[in-house]
Amino acid sequence: MPKIWAAFIDRTKGSDESLFREHYPALYRYAFRITGGDDGMSRDLIQTVFIRLFERRSSLPPRLDAPEGYLLRVLRNELTDQRRKEVRIRTIPLADETEDGSPSHLPDLLITTDPTVEETLILREVTDERRRQLVAALTTLSPAQREIVLLRFYQELSYPDIEALTGLRYQSIRNYLSQGLRRLRKEIQKE
Repeated sequence: MPKIWAAFIDRTKGSDESLFREHYPALYRYAFRITGGDDGMSRDLIQTVFIRLFERRSSLPPRLDAPEGYLLRVLRNELTDQRRKEVRIRTIPLADETEDGSPSHLPDLLITTDPTVEETLILREVTDERRRQLVAALTTLSPAQREIVLLRFYQELSYPDIEALTGLRYQSIRNYLSQGLRRLRKEIQKE
């Protein structure tokens, strides 16, 4: 696979199509899961990723050990950018007035109305009872632990791919995964 990346960077004839065909299935699976099963959005994301790659080819890393992990990271970043633009925020006043009738000086509470990627993924992947247990258990994990668990077991990514996607070192990934799984077992056994 790294040879396809090198050929793409060197603009070898046919390398654009080879790179696309080689990595499209994994990119689509990941995009489909993180968009909550939205086929059109998944395809659009992948198209945007490849357009950006073509436009920025000269500034891309010339050699990669895990091009798929790199492409997944670009895809994730693209989705994050799109979600940042789309997130709707509403405010809820915490209190209209104090007990003596004067206006409250408490700040408003900001609430986002879009579900997280993890919530969407979990809701589509497991049965109702297991879903309830697993969602409850996942919320007890740190964001890093939750992401690593989802990438490893739901996306079925290898450690090198997770390294490339997240920028974390191998041992950190192992630590997050181990701690996360221990915490999940403990939370699910409590129920």
